Amino acid sequence: MTDFLMKPKIDFAFKEIMTDEKARIGFLSTMLKLNPKDIKETTLLNTNLRKTYEDDKLGILDVRVLINDDTKHFYSCFHIAEDNRHTLYTDKMEFHVLELPKLPEELKDDSDSILLWAKFINAERKEEFDMVATKDPYIESAYQKLQIISQYKQKRLEYEACEKAIRDHNQFVYEAEQRGWKTGKIEGKIEASLAIAKNLLDSGISKEIVIQSTGLSLAQIEQL
Repeated sequence: MTDFLMKPKIDFAFKEIMTDEKARIGFLSTMLKLNPKDIKETTLLNTNLRKTYEDDKLGILDVRVLINDDTKHFYSCFHIAEDNRHTLYTDKMEFHVLELPKLPEELKDDSDSILLWAKFINAERKEEFDMVATKDPYIESAYQKLQIISQYKQKRLEYEACEKAIRDHNQFVYEAEQRGWKTGKIEGKIEASLAIAKNLLDSGISKEIVIQSTGLSLAQIEQL
């Protein structure tokens, strides 16, 4: 057994952790401010958006929010409201945002569960995981799941492929913008995705994982 641990902030790792029901109940009850004992059952739904045609992109249902302010609050909860009357569209839909770069460095004895989960998701070293896992039984379960999946060779390969895709994508986009392309955001991202896809395919990664990691269509992948 190695000391390698996946980073929960990487999508692949977090989705794998959420297959553990106890961890899932703990996380959801924290974000929705519920008592875990009040949750009778949770069901994982397939977040991959179905493709209508063969050359459609494989979509992943995901919401990312960038807040342009200097607030030090790392957690925000948003609702959909009508612009003029400010009435809620529905009370059944919320967007919960954890801004990991804004997390406080130290935990206090009275730190709430949201902060503990955010610290777990942002952790990268064993000492960080060990510390936060002792403070919440649901996070402890998530940590145990993380340790298990981190030892599976195939899952580690998929995780590393996703992590590399994110790193390469950011680097390619940065280089495209540095070259001063006026329309570089679109062309640069496509070029980056194609280059990443080729590298992943050359490394023996399956087409399905390449599609999930790059957002390219099957037709684009097959042309490489």
